[in-house]
Amino acid sequence: MTDPTIESSKLRRQALNVLFGIALTLALTGGCSNNSETDPTNTAATSGESNAEISAETKTTGDDTIRNATTETKTAASEKTPPPLSREERLDAVLELQTQNKHDQAAKILQGLIIEDPTDYVAVFHLANSTAAQGNLRDAVELLAGIPPSDPDSGLPALGVSADWCMQLEQFDQAEEKYRKILQLMPEFNIARRRLAYLLNRQGRRHEANALIRELCKAGDVTQEELYSLIVESDAMYDPPGEAPVDGANPYWPIGPLAEARQLFTLQRYAQAADLIQPLIDSGGASQAAVAFCGLMLAESQQDDRFVQWLRQTSDETKEFPEYWAALGIHLARETRYEESIGAFAQALRGDPSDHRSVRRMILGFRSVAEPTSAEAFTKRFQTLNRVITLSNQIATADGSQAKAMAELADALEQMGRRLEATMWRSLVAVQSPNRDKDLQALNQTLRRLVADDLAFPSLEERLCGVDMKDFPLPEFELPTIGPPDGPVLSPPFLAKDFPQPELNTQAIFRNIAAEIGLQHRYQVAASEQTKAFAIYQQLGGGVAVLDFDLDGWCDLYFAQGDADPPQFVARQSDQLYRHLANVLANKSQHRLVDATDLAGLHDQQYTIGVSAGDWNQDGFPDLVTSNMGVNRLYINQGDGTFVSQALDAQRDLQRCPSSLAIGDVTGDHLPDIVAVNYVRDSEVTRKPSLNSNGYVDVGLSPLEFQAGQDQLYKSSPDGQWVLSTLGDTEETAKQGLGVVVTGLDDQRGNEILVGNDAVQNQLWSRLPTGDWVDRSIARGCAFGARGLATAAMGIAVGDLDRSGTVDFHITNFSDEPVSLYLQEGGTFRDLCIRFGLVDDSVPLVGFGTQPLDFNNDGWLDLVIANGHVDDLGSADKPFRQRLQLFANAGSRFELIDVAEDPYWSQPHSGRALAMLDFDRDGRQDFVVTNLLESSSLLLNETVQANHWIKIGLVGTNSERDAIGARVTITSGARQWSHWVTSGDGYLCKNESEMHVGLGDTAAIDHIDVQWPDGTTQTFQDIPIDQKVLLIQGQPTFQLQ
Repeated sequence: MTDPTIESSKLRRQALNVLFGIALTLALTGGCSNNSETDPTNTAATSGESNAEISAETKTTGDDTIRNATTETKTAASEKTPPPLSREERLDAVLELQTQNKHDQAAKILQGLIIEDPTDYVAVFHLANSTAAQGNLRDAVELLAGIPPSDPDSGLPALGVSADWCMQLEQFDQAEEKYRKILQLMPEFNIARRRLAYLLNRQGRRHEANALIRELCKAGDVTQEELYSLIVESDAMYDPPGEAPVDGANPYWPIGPLAEARQLFTLQRYAQAADLIQPLIDSGGASQAAVAFCGLMLAESQQDDRFVQWLRQTSDETKEFPEYWAALGIHLARETRYEESIGAFAQALRGDPSDHRSVRRMILGFRSVAEPTSAEAFTKRFQTLNRVITLSNQIATADGSQAKAMAELADALEQMGRRLEATMWRSLVAVQSPNRDKDLQALNQTLRRLVADDLAFPSLEERLCGVDMKDFPLPEFELPTIGPPDGPVLSPPFLAKDFPQPELNTQAIFRNIAAEIGLQHRYQVAASEQTKAFAIYQQLGGGVAVLDFDLDGWCDLYFAQGDADPPQFVARQSDQLYRHLANVLANKSQHRLVDATDLAGLHDQQYTIGVSAGDWNQDGFPDLVTSNMGVNRLYINQGDGTFVSQALDAQRDLQRCPSSLAIGDVTGDHLPDIVAVNYVRDSEVTRKPSLNSNGYVDVGLSPLEFQAGQDQLYKSSPDGQWVLSTLGDTEETAKQGLGVVVTGLDDQRGNEILVGNDAVQNQLWSRLPTGDWVDRSIARGCAFGARGLATAAMGIAVGDLDRSGTVDFHITNFSDEPVSLYLQEGGTFRDLCIRFGLVDDSVPLVGFGTQPLDFNNDGWLDLVIANGHVDDLGSADKPFRQRLQLFANAGSRFELIDVAEDPYWSQPHSGRALAMLDFDRDGRQDFVVTNLLESSSLLLNETVQANHWIKIGLVGTNSERDAIGARVTITSGARQWSHWVTSGDGYLCKNESEMHVGLGDTAAIDHIDVQWPDGTTQTFQDIPIDQKVLLIQGQPTFQLQ
C-alpha cells in the first residue's frame, strides 16, 4: 500500500470522473506509454462510415484501407505493391478512427486483428470500446468478459471499464463483482474502492461501504461527501430518484429495496422499512446486511412476533453486522433484560461507534442496573455525537466558508477516538488556510503516524467509553415458541380471545355546549392579558375536577384559576365551582351550569394550577384539593352545599410550581391520602423567556433550566389531620412532575403512584412494608419511552387499552417525540406506540390532557387528546394552538379519526387539562377541557350508535369509601372487560368517579367481580345494563341509581 497523503484539492471529486482504463493502465505501467499495444484505454468513441472490409482472405485490402484512412492516397502511377501494415500500425490507425468517431471502420480493422490472433486482448479491448460507442453496451461487456483478468496489458482495464458499463446497464451485482475483483488483484487501486463504496451506499449497504471509505481515509484520498457518510454510518445516503443534488455532488439515487428502506429508517418509518425488506428475505435473495437491517426495523417498530421469526432466519454471518446486535439490544431492553441488552448494544458499538441510537439506549441500560458512572460516560458520548451531527448538518447546508465549524467537528471526532476522520476534516480547513502547504505537510505526517501506529480509528476502549463490559457478556437468546419455524406470523395474544374486533365505521360526533349551558370559565395566566412569553408556571394552564358535590346525581365542575402575578400571587378571580342544574323532561333534558363559588364558600385568591376531588373524611360527600403558587388547600364538603378551607402547608412557598393532585389511599390504612406532584422549585420560577426581533419566543422555557420539585405526600390520620412527607428523600428523586395517577398497577395489594415527569424519567412509586417508597419505573419498564429516552410526559390515560385484562396507560408528550403507549404483560410495561400506529399523528403536536374515552361504547377504549404548544413561537411549523385528536381503538392499532363538523373541534386550541364525564347521563362519555387564552369547553358526545353500556359506582366499607385501586371485571360468556378505579386521572384533573364501561353488542351481563383494595373479592350477578348501578363492599346485592 502506498504512503497515505492528503490532496490539496478541496474534494478530490475529479477522481470519480477518471476513466478506469486510463487509471488502471497508469497504475500497472507506472506512467504513460507511447506504445499503443500497452495503452488499450483510449475510449474516445465516435462513429463513421467506410467501405473497407476486413477478412482473413483479403488482409492486404484491409491494409490499403488503413493507409487510406491514415496517410495520403498513393498516385495511380505507382505500380509498386506496398508492404502489409504491422499490428502496431493498424492499432494506431484504429485510435485515429476512434478519434474521428469512425467506429464501424475501426471495428472492421480490429475484427481482422482478432481473427489473426484471438488472444490479442488489446484489440478485443478496443473493439469493446467501439462497440460501446455505437450503443451496444451489453455486447461490449460480453467482449470484455473474454479478457482474462490476469492479462498484463488489458485484464484490469477491462474489469474496470466493464464494471462502469454494468453500472450504466443497472447490472449492479456484476459491477460489484468486477470492482471487488480489481481490489483483489490490486488492493491499492482506490478508484475502484471509491466506486464500489458509491455503489454500496446507493444500495443502502452502509456499513460495507464505510469499510471501504475508511480505507480511502487511510490513503488520504477521500472526498467531503465520503466524510459525511461516516458521520452516522447507519443513516441513508439518499437523493430522490432523478433529482440531481444542487451542489453538483454525486447523486445517491437509491438502488433496490434496502436503499429505500434505509431512507425510511432515517425518517423513522420503521414498519414500512421492514415491509420493504421482508420479501427479499423470504425469497432468499437478501444480503446478510439486509437481513440484519430488517431485524433492526422489526425491533424499532415493536413487531415482536415477526422479530422472533426473523431471528430464525439469521446466521452467524448476520451477526457480523452491528445492526443485528442493535436489534437484539432493543428487544431485550423492551423485555427489561437490561444486563443482556447492554451486552448487545456494546457489540453494536464495537462495529459502529457512530450508532447514537445504541449509545442513547446504553444510557437507559446503565441507569436501569444502577450504574450511574457508566451512564454518565455514555451520556457525554451521546452529547458529543449530537454535536457532531449538528455540525456536519450545518456544514452541509450552509453557504460560504465553514472552516470554523469543520475545525469544531474535527475536535469532537477526536474526542471520540475518530482521529483519522478528524485529520481529514482538518485537511479541508487547511486548504483554505494562508499556510496551506505547511499545514498540509504537518497533517500528512499526522496521517502517516496514525496509520502506522494503528491509531486511525477508535480503540475498543474508546468505542465503549472506557467502561469495562466484563459483567455484560453477549446475550444468549432463546427463541420463544411462536408457531413453527416457517409458520405464519401470529397476532398479538389478546386477539386470540373471543372479542369481536372493532369496526371503525362509526362517525364520531361531539358538540361544544359550553355557551348554551352557561359555562364561562377562562383560565388567566396573569393579572393582565398575556399571550406569549410564558413563565414556566404559566405554561401549565389550569385544571378541572368533575364531582357531584351536592349528591343530586348530576356532575358538577370545579375549575382552577390563575389571574395573579408575582411576587405575591394574589389573584383577582377565584377558582370556580359550577353547579349542574338539570330539568329532565319527557323527551329532552335541559341543562345549565350556575356559578356556585361564593355560595359554597370556595372563594380563594391564590394562583391555582391543579385540582382534584375525593372523599377525604369518608362522609360520602366529595371534597376538593388544589395546588397553588403558595399554599396547597383542602376544601372539606360540609354536606350542605358549602366547603370549609384548610391549608395543607404551614407556610407559603412561592418558589414552588405545583402541578397535579390525587386523593386516594396509598399507605394501606384504608384512609385517603393526598399526593401532590411538583413541577419545579426554583428561585427563578417567575423568569420569562426573551423575545426575538419578530416579537416571538424562539424556544419556550424548558423544565431542565430549573431545579426540580420534590413530590409531596399528605398522609391522613384517623383524626382527619395529615402528616407531610415526600416521595423519595434524595436530590435524585426530585423530578419535574406533571401528570399523576393513583391505582393498583400490579396484581399485589395496595396502590401505586404513577408520575409522568417532563424531560426526565417517569416514576412508579411502590410502598415497602417498612413504609419506605421505592421507584420501580425502570424495573417495570415505564421510566422511558419507546426510543429509550425520557419524554415530556404530561397527560396520563389509564385503562385496559388492549383488552388483555391488565391495566395499561397512555402518556402524551412534547412535539418531535411520539406519545407513549405502555401496555402491560407479565407485570412489565412496554411502550408500544410504534406498533399501535400512534407515532406519525402525535409527533408534530404537544399533547397535554388525555383520557381513555370509549366514544362509541364498542367496549374498546379510545383515546382523546388535548393539544397545544407551551408558548407562541410565531411559527407555522410549531403552532401555539393545535387541534384536539380522537384515536379510535381498532384492536391491534389506534387510528386518528375525523369528528363530525363542529366549530370547536375543527379549530385549533391551546388545550391543557381534560376530564371525562357523562354530563347528560345518556350513556355516552363526554369530556371537559381547559385552554390557555380562551374559554373552557364541554364536548357533548352525540355519536349515533346502538351499543350497550353500564355505569358502575363503588363504595368501600372496609376499604376507603372511594375504593381507589379496586378492579372490576365484567363477564358475559367468553367476553370480559376489566376496569380500575383511579384517582389523579392524569394532567391537573379528576374524572367523574363512576366508571363507564362500553359493552358493544353484548345484551346481558353474567356477573361482575370486584377485587376491593383490601384484597377481598365479591361477585354480583343479574346486573342490568344501559344504566348505573352502585356496588357496596360487603353487601350481596347491587343498587340501581
